[in-house]
Amino acid sequence: HLATAREKIEEIFSEVFENNLKINISLGTYLGDIPMIRSAWELLSMNATPTDEIIKNIVITPYISGFNSEMVARTKLRSYLDSNSRNTLPSINIGKIINDFNDTLAILKTSFINLLALMAKTNGKNFPSAWKNTFVEILHIFGWPGEEKLSDLECHAASQLLTALEELSKNEFLGRISQQRAVQILGDIIQNTPVHHPGNGEEANVNIMGLLEGVGINFTHLWIMGLDENNCPPSIAPNPFIPMAMQRKLNLPHSSSKRELSFCKNILSHYEKSASNIIFSYVKLDGDREIQPSHLIVNGTEISWEQLKLPSITSLVKKVYQSKQSETVPDNSLPKVTTEDISFSNRLLETQALCSFKAFLEFRLKLKPEQQTYLGIAKPERGVIIHSTLEYFWKNIKNQSTLLLLKDSEIKNLVCDGLNRVLAKLAIPNHLRKLEIIYLEKLIYNWLILEKTRESFQISAIEKKHTITLNNVPINIRIDRLDRLANGKMMVIDYKSGKSLPSTFDWFSKRPTYTQLLLYSLAVDNLGGLAMAQISGNSLKFREISLEELSLIMKKNNIPIQDKITWQCVVNYWRDSLSHLARDFIEGQVMAMPKTRDICKRCSFSAICRIENEILH
Repeated sequence: HLATAREKIEEIFSEVFENNLKINISLGTYLGDIPMIRSAWELLSMNATPTDEIIKNIVITPYISGFNSEMVARTKLRSYLDSNSRNTLPSINIGKIINDFNDTLAILKTSFINLLALMAKTNGKNFPSAWKNTFVEILHIFGWPGEEKLSDLECHAASQLLTALEELSKNEFLGRISQQRAVQILGDIIQNTPVHHPGNGEEANVNIMGLLEGVGINFTHLWIMGLDENNCPPSIAPNPFIPMAMQRKLNLPHSSSKRELSFCKNILSHYEKSASNIIFSYVKLDGDREIQPSHLIVNGTEISWEQLKLPSITSLVKKVYQSKQSETVPDNSLPKVTTEDISFSNRLLETQALCSFKAFLEFRLKLKPEQQTYLGIAKPERGVIIHSTLEYFWKNIKNQSTLLLLKDSEIKNLVCDGLNRVLAKLAIPNHLRKLEIIYLEKLIYNWLILEKTRESFQISAIEKKHTITLNNVPINIRIDRLDRLANGKMMVIDYKSGKSLPSTFDWFSKRPTYTQLLLYSLAVDNLGGLAMAQISGNSLKFREISLEELSLIMKKNNIPIQDKITWQCVVNYWRDSLSHLARDFIEGQVMAMPKTRDICKRCSFSAICRIENEILH
C-alpha cells in the first residue's frame, strides 16, 4: 500500500532525519491523486454535469488564473456557495452566479463567460479527438495550471496529462460520444496512470519498495515488514476466468497454497543472502485481534522493540511547542457590549447558555459556524417552509371552527397552494420542489387533521414580531403562533420540526438552553398555556405544557414558589434567568465552559477553542 501511504512515509522520514536523507519510494502516486491534475479534471467536468462540490472546488483552486489577486473575493464566494448548495445535486446555476459577480471577481467571471460560450458550441456528441481539443481549450480558458511556479513533480504531471489526452483521442472506434462519457474515459486514464517522483534513483540513502522489487539488489541493512501468518504465504486467489486445473498445472500465481508457499520461501531465501543485517517484522495486533508471525521466520532470533535501542524522536509539532515563549493574560471578561453593536435574539441567548465562549466568537467576533451540507433541502430550511405554509393557511382560515367545516380536498388544496407560494420564493430546483410538495403536503395535511381534535381555539397572531427588554437590552423575537382559547386566555405555540422535543426540566436550570417558548411567554399578556407543536416525518405531536407540570418541576428543583402558583410567577422566574444570560453576554463573560462536553463535539470552533486549558486550570 505504498501509493496510499507515500505522503505519510515522506513526512515521517523528513521529520526524523530533518531532510538530511535522500529517500526513494519506488511506487509513485497516480496522476489523478495529484491536486493540480484533479483540479484540471474538475475544470473539464464543468462542461458536462458539474456537481456543487466541483464548482466550489474550482472557485478556490490555486491552479487557475487570478487566484492570487482574487483570493479574498473567491473565498467569500466559496463561503456563500457552502451555505446555499445542496450537496451532490446539480443545483448551482453558473449563469446566475456570473450575474452576481462584481468587479472583485473579474478574472473568474471572464473565465466562466468564456466557458459558457464554449459550452453553447459543443452541445451534443463528438469524436474523442474533438473532445481532446475542447478539453485543451477549457484548460486554456481558465489559465490552468495557474500563475505559481510548478514543482518538478507538477511539471512532470502536466506532461503526463497531455499524454492522457492523447490516449483519449485514440478511442475513435467508440464513434461520437457525449462530453460526459469523454470526461469519464479521461478520468479512468489518469486514475490508472502512475507518476514517479522526479529525483528518485540509485543515489538514495534509503529505498522503500515492494517485496518483488528488491530481489537481486544488495543492501547494507534490510528490513522486511508484514511477515505475519496471513500474508506470508498469502491466501490463494485463483483467476475466476481460467479453469482451476489449468492454473495448477501451469503453476500460475495465486493458484494453490503449495505454489504460494514455495514462492515465499524463494523470496525470503534471496533476501537472506542480500544483506548482512536483516530484520523480519510483523504486526502483533490488528485492532483487538492478536496476529502470529509467519512460520517461515520463526526460526530467527526474536528481538523486542526495546532491544533495537532506537533514539527517541521529538516530532516537529512538539519542537515548535517546546520553543514557545508564553505569558499568561487573564481574559475571561471583555469590555461591555453596546446594544448598537449587536442585534440580540433568541439564538444569542441559547448560544450564551450553551457556551459563553462560543457566543463570543459567533456574535461579537461574527465568526460564521461551519455550514452543514445536506442532500436536498436542509432541515432548517424545511422548518422555515413548514412555518410559512402554516402561516398562509391560518391567515385564510382564522380559527378551528372554519377548519372543522372544510372538506379534506379543500384542506389539501390550501396546503398545496401555500407550499407553491413559499417554494416559488426559494432557489430550489424543480425536481426538488416537486419532491418537497409531495412530502410536505401530506405531512402538513396530517398535522391539520390533528388540530381538529384540539379544544376550540382561534388564531390571535401568527409569526408576529415582538421586542422584549431584559436588563435594558432589547431582544427581537417572532412568535410562531398565538391562540385564543375558549376561556379567553392566550396559548403560545412553538413549532418544532426536529425528531425530538426539548425537555421542560431544562427551563429551570441555571442556564436554560431552549429559550424560545420562555421568551415568547414574556411578550404575552393574559397567558393561559404553552405548547410545542412537533411536525416531522417521525412524529406529529401537540405537547401542551400545563401550569401543574411546571409547578412540580420547580418544587423538585427546590425553587421557592407560592402555594398557589400562577403563570405570572413562572414568567417572572424565567425573566430573571434570561436576564442573567443577557447580562453575562453584555459584560463580556467569555469563559470556555460549555454546559456539557457533548456541546464541544458539535462545535464548529474547536480549532480556536481553549476548553482543554480551562479544564486544566
